[in-house]
Amino acid sequence: MDPSQCTLVILSPSQYSNLGYPYIDTLQAVFDHVVIANDNDNAIYQQKYHHNTLFFMDLDILQDHEDDQNSISSSSSSSTSTMDYRLTWLKKMTQHFIHHPVIVCSSETNSTFMLDCFHAGAADYLLKPLYLPVIQTLFLKLHRRQGPESSTSASTTTSSSSTNSTTTSASTTTTAATLEMPTDVNATGLHDDDYYFLPTTMQPEEINHRFKEIVTKDIQLTKAMMDIYAPPLPFPTKYIPLSSRQADELKAKLTQWDFSPFEFNRDELIHCVYLIFEMALSEPDLSHLTVTQDQLYDFIIDLANAYHEDNPYHNFAHAVDVLQCIYYFLCQLGVLTPQGSGRRRSITATSTTHKHTLPQHVMKPKHAFALLLSAIGHDAAHPGVNNMFLINSRTPLAVMYNDRSVLESLHSMTLFQLIKKHGLDQWWTGDDYQCFRHIIISSILATDMALNNDYVTKFKQMAVTDPNDDTEKQPMDCLMICTALIKCADVSNVTRPFRRGKEWAELLVEEFASQGDLERELGMPVLPSNDRTKIILEECQIGFIRFVALDLFTSVAALLPELDFTVKHMQQNLQQWELEKISQLEKNQHQQPLGLDALPTAITTAGTKRRLSYCLEASTPPSLNTPPLRGDNTTATFTSHHHYLSTSSSPAKKTVEQQHRQQTLSSPSPPASSSSFCILQ
Repeated sequence: MDPSQCTLVILSPSQYSNLGYPYIDTLQAVFDHVVIANDNDNAIYQQKYHHNTLFFMDLDILQDHEDDQNSISSSSSSSTSTMDYRLTWLKKMTQHFIHHPVIVCSSETNSTFMLDCFHAGAADYLLKPLYLPVIQTLFLKLHRRQGPESSTSASTTTSSSSTNSTTTSASTTTTAATLEMPTDVNATGLHDDDYYFLPTTMQPEEINHRFKEIVTKDIQLTKAMMDIYAPPLPFPTKYIPLSSRQADELKAKLTQWDFSPFEFNRDELIHCVYLIFEMALSEPDLSHLTVTQDQLYDFIIDLANAYHEDNPYHNFAHAVDVLQCIYYFLCQLGVLTPQGSGRRRSITATSTTHKHTLPQHVMKPKHAFALLLSAIGHDAAHPGVNNMFLINSRTPLAVMYNDRSVLESLHSMTLFQLIKKHGLDQWWTGDDYQCFRHIIISSILATDMALNNDYVTKFKQMAVTDPNDDTEKQPMDCLMICTALIKCADVSNVTRPFRRGKEWAELLVEEFASQGDLERELGMPVLPSNDRTKIILEECQIGFIRFVALDLFTSVAALLPELDFTVKHMQQNLQQWELEKISQLEKNQHQQPLGLDALPTAITTAGTKRRLSYCLEASTPPSLNTPPLRGDNTTATFTSHHHYLSTSSSPAKKTVEQQHRQQTLSSPSPPASSSSFCILQ
């Protein structure tokens, strides 16, 4: 598709005729056909049956005729009668052309008005004067609405000289027009093979009415949610292509366990994400996924914008860290082929002695692609507070998701809407599509730490199950591997080199303390793990590793021996954290060891309030296949039977160290009086 194949209809209020449009010549030079029609012209309602049609509105027309606003408002519903008359007109038009993009232009620079236009249904808002390069990109809105399949079909119909192809394409177009089925695949989430359930005995008008009744409200609700939780960028964001040398340098770092997103700025992180997907898509089994560079970058930039950068921990850098960890795991398991000069040895040949079925026998590159998408979007739109806060404060988000995996359901919904918006699900049909969606939803929901014990139990059971070649079990085994990998990747900072893990630990503690500040200001109970006057960084990490992370990673390593290196790194980090705690005790025996109360609270509290506003402004739809929540949103019990070799220390430290180790390594559960350790939510 290109502009020369599209029609642009300029909508004019019926009471204004013979209006001059100074940019009409530019529009006619770009589009195949440009029509000026008033909003009562029946011809424009016939035009909406044509796939390649854009609708265009100049809101300044009404600005110049304020005296006539009553005649326009009278035709709108009572719910919008008090709105700006320009918005009333816009909403009326977008409701008529719900499955076609309506683009507006105006000289109004007020950002609130711009957002109101999007909420009223506008696909884009252009500031006047209009320039040729901007006009040349308008057809992209139509391309995204229709989805790549429609574009490909239109292109094939235009270029093919085959009579059969032309006849088939024409027949398809006629049917779609008669049934008034939406071409907006991205908005509805429906594919061609999803229509099989429609009763064939119904007349087209009945099918159309029933379909609209089911889908239209859901589309509007989804759009409203995305406008709040993942608002579109006001202007297209450009990216600067990488040179070959820069790409090679980034690839080398992406294939190392010592990777740290703190070394890169935001643009470089976006390039890192692109390169990981580029390397994954180079797999022969994924050659049919014809993802363009622009398409992938647009998706990544949109998703990065959905993350709140004022979150100390749950931000885009964390998402990139988890993505890189997943990519590293998949290469270690032999599911993906490592690339770049920093790649580790191939483990495929040495894996044949493992007791259990090789991951690459049940997990294919197509599953890896879905898991990589899950990783980069697993915390999309995170507000910087945990599930318990949302539930206790009775936010609409918690109410809509029935207090079950609230944040994880939000992340999954946000990610999948962006996947659809950018057409990254277009290649899957039937069972493959269901598998693709199931992996994404299940993987993200598995990151709810309130369900951690349940998953660890499943991993342990799978590790002791005799391997077999039962093909019926392979989808479930694949899903279990995906959930194991993303759960480990989500908390992988405890297995990274100590200096990396410490940076992440400090950021996580600050985010918890920021939530505690907000809880205190709202008069809510503040848990010790959120109280900046009581948080002790070393105790948080020691407790989390001993009572949560070790059990998780050892159970996964028993299932996937290639990941055993993470347990060894974690044991080393645990010893280092114990030494850090001893050092702090010796330095500050008569002082508070590591309180965060000295840190400024005004900024962090204000930042948390801004993030919380996303939870309070709008509701979200019921979750999809959300597993039931057992108990409250903290992990119920933790046990550990792991003991570690002591680290040599100076004689001066011996007594303190022995006393500390007797406390921390001998008890099977955390002391009731100790500070609560931090659990990711």
